[in-house]
Order: sequence, then structure tokens, then C-alpha cells
Amino acid sequence: MKKILSLILFTLNATSLMQAKTLIITYNYDNPEFIKMQHYTFKRFVQDEYEFVVFSDAPTETAHNAIATMCKKYGIQCIRVPQHIHEAPYYLPLNIPELYHNHTTPSNVRHVHSIQYSLDVLGFDHEGVVLLIDTDMILVRPLNITNFMKNCDIAALMRGSSNKEGATIMYCWPAITFLNMQTLPDKKTLNFNCGWVNGCSADSGGATHYYLQEHPEIKIKEFSSFYSGEILCSDRFYTQEQNHKNINTSNEDKIAFWQSHKFNEKEIKFLLKNPDTIQFLMEGDDAWFFHYRGGTNYENLPASYHKQKKNLIAEYLKDIMQ
Repeated sequence: MKKILSLILFTLNATSLMQAKTLIITYNYDNPEFIKMQHYTFKRFVQDEYEFVVFSDAPTETAHNAIATMCKKYGIQCIRVPQHIHEAPYYLPLNIPELYHNHTTPSNVRHVHSIQYSLDVLGFDHEGVVLLIDTDMILVRPLNITNFMKNCDIAALMRGSSNKEGATIMYCWPAITFLNMQTLPDKKTLNFNCGWVNGCSADSGGATHYYLQEHPEIKIKEFSSFYSGEILCSDRFYTQEQNHKNINTSNEDKIAFWQSHKFNEKEIKFLLKNPDTIQFLMEGDDAWFFHYRGGTNYENLPASYHKQKKNLIAEYLKDIMQ
């Protein structure tokens, strides 16, 4: 009798997962253009049912209205992040210096507050897969999320950090993290705080280290990534200062390098134009994402820089959408 009940429960859970839409959540600070990019690429490449929700963390009502207008245009649900949650550490311990908690510019603290708020009001209660994704992260190949998440609890780009004393941590970077809400244990204890984790400095998502440590049974798929320097300067070790202005690699060698890492013809065509400060993330042949990087312009680069970069990326997206 117990075996029959267990089989029934397993069947019901599997059926529920197949029927539940994937919930895709992104966070927009002040750049509605990325909502349009994500809308069209999700529509083109996601092969199963999904719901796309934008959490607006705009610092002003003018910026929020622009985000809300873009969402309304494309029939996307838009939820306002209450700005008062940034005036305190929400319920996450604020374990980084107060100077990082800047209310007028985007910061990791704003980011993790928004993530936790979205999970509390929507994500944790969802019955299927939840995808947390940066607003400037673009899906660029076909993806069946139900199949992709069939045998895992989390799919993410894992990041590591260490300190001088030899302590190390690994954590999920929420620029792209898939969470199977049906299979995650104690899911409401999961938080994506940044700051100091086990004595190590961590980006957004650092506190997931504690959750993963508490639940070693969790099955994880790990994304690989290529930064612009690694893609475009494949003849040398990548440093933050390198950019497309000092490439030594010949086009022939670059193409051979890209082909060896399974970049396709359209991706190679795009890379030959030397896009700056970009990133590709991939998990096997199943999930490929393009990361604009710096979409909130935290580096305070001139508008002309972003205009040129966005035009180049718009050409690439148009090419792959055909």
C-alpha cells in the first residue's frame, strides 16, 4: 500500500511540474530597452510555457513609469519593488559597509533586496521552475526549460571566493539561476545576500553558500562562461584592463578557438565585430545566454558607448531571430 501511495505522489509531482509554467523573474533599474530584448528572445527561443514578470526597482517614479509603460506595451506583468525596503536591510543581515548601500545608484544591496522581495511575494510559492535573471541577460538559443531542469534542483553559474586565511566559498550567482521550487528543501531559507560570507567577500548570491552547505544533496547544473577578454583575446590570460582595442589573435585563430567551444556561425559573425565587455554563458548544448554586462551603467560610461554597443547587439539579435 505504501509503495502505491509513493508512486501516486511521485506521479502527481511529475505531472504538476510538467503542467506548471516556468516563472521568469527579472529586475529592471532604469533600462526598459532590455525588457523588449528579453520579451522577444524568450518568445522566440523558450520552447515551453512560461510567465515573464518584471520587478521594477527604479529609483524614481519617472524611471518606474518608463519601465511600466514598456511592460504594458508587451503584456508583461510589472511589480513595483517598494523603495522603503532599501532603507533597512530588509530581513537580510546587512554585512557589508554602509557606503555600498547607496539609494541613488544601483548596488548589490538593492539587487539582493529586490531578489528576496520577488521570492517572498511570488517565487517561493510558485509550483514549478523559477528563473532569476538579470535584465541584460538574453537567451540566444532554443531552450526547453522543463527538459533542462528534469534531473536537477538548481542550474546556475557558480562563483567562488577565498580569503588570505584559506577559507573558500561557492555560491549561485543570480544573474542567472534556475530554481526548481518543487524539489528544493527548506526553500524559504534560501537567500541571495551579498557581502562577507564565511570570511570571504561575495557578490550578489553569496549567502546561497550557506544553503548549499546545509543541503549537500541538492543536484546542481553548472553554467560555463566566457568573458569578452577570454573570447576575443584567446592568446593571453584575461585581465580586467584588456578590451577589444588590444587584440593580438588573428581572425583565423579566433574562429578556430570559437568553433572548438561550439560557437555557431551567427555567434562567430557577431564576435568578429569585437563587441566590448560582453559574456556568453552556456550549459552544454542546451542553454546559451548572452550577457550585455553593465546594463545599469554602474561604470558611468558615456551614452555614446552604450549606443554603439546596443546597435551592435541589436544587429546580432535581429540575425538570430530570423
